[in-house]
Amino acid sequence: RRAPATIPAMSTIRRTERRGARLGALLRGPALVAALIVAACGTTASPSPTPTPIPSPSPAASPAPSASPTPVPDPATVYAAIEEQIQALRGLTATKPVEPKTLDEAGLRELVEREFFEATPPEYIAAYERLYKRLDLLGPDDSLLALFTEYFASQILGFYSPDTKELYVVARSGGLGPTERFTFAHEFTHALQDQTFDMQKLVLDALDQSDRGLARLSLVEGDATLSGTYWATQNLTPEELTLMIREASDPKYLAALEK
Repeated sequence: RRAPATIPAMSTIRRTERRGARLGALLRGPALVAALIVAACGTTASPSPTPTPIPSPSPAASPAPSASPTPVPDPATVYAAIEEQIQALRGLTATKPVEPKTLDEAGLRELVEREFFEATPPEYIAAYERLYKRLDLLGPDDSLLALFTEYFASQILGFYSPDTKELYVVARSGGLGPTERFTFAHEFTHALQDQTFDMQKLVLDALDQSDRGLARLSLVEGDATLSGTYWATQNLTPEELTLMIREASDPKYLAALEK
């Protein structure tokens, strides 16, 4: 089965990112995350002094009978340390607190469906579904909405909303592992961008300015991706980076890119 060459239209992509996954969406394929980390591991230059290290969960081990279990780091403490480090890396200072919210896969799927419907009229989706089926880009029984939902729900790692000022981290591992911490570092960069420069001024959803919107979005996402990548190489152990790559290569999530 072949999928559409692109998601229906550039205006839909921008509206989905702004209203659904919002401006700070990590709509990158997991494999891309792995590639960025691998590339950054070979980088010796650093844009700023190494920030204060944060506590990180240790791999599970079988303790001796007399050993006490390793305490799990408090999420609020971990997030606060990452915020301090990202501010140092990026050279921006937060003007107000950001309260991260955690979503599991079920919660993410529900949010994606609700926000996508809010941003995209059903008749718009139906029209493009008919077009793609006429062009033999979708099978006769395929649902464009279902493909959209599956794609976004499998690929989003987190997002920041400049509209509501909310920051979400998707915890697929069930805890605050290296992928979740990397995601927060990326999304907190978006929060700093918004507090410093006002993301609403970018006007990404102007229908007659798709190239301009894409260029501005690329600048914003590139900034956050670079900051998050520097953070990861400075604050995650080789074992944690390897775990991130292994999670990014999960066939379950890569399968959505093949449809």
